[in-house]
Amino acid sequence: MRTVTLVDTRYEKAADSIGTVVSTHDTILAAFKANEDFQSRMRASGVKSYVRTQIVTLKAALRPGEPVKPALHFFLEGEKH
Repeated sequence: MRTVTLVDTRYEKAADSIGTVVSTHDTILAAFKANEDFQSRMRASGVKSYVRTQIVTLKAALRPGEPVKPALHFFLEGEKH
């Protein structure tokens, strides 16, 4: 199973995490739309004009706020999906 995930990369705490989950989606298009909405909310709240994010495909769904750890959540080269 693959899960398209929008990740907020502002809070990188350690080398083992790329950031925290904002939301999960069925398609990449939906993740891009979610990123637009997330950026709009951040601007409206006065946080920043742009927040660094990534859209990634994970092995399994994570809940919003959970850290994304590449060694655990990403597919490895040659791994069957």
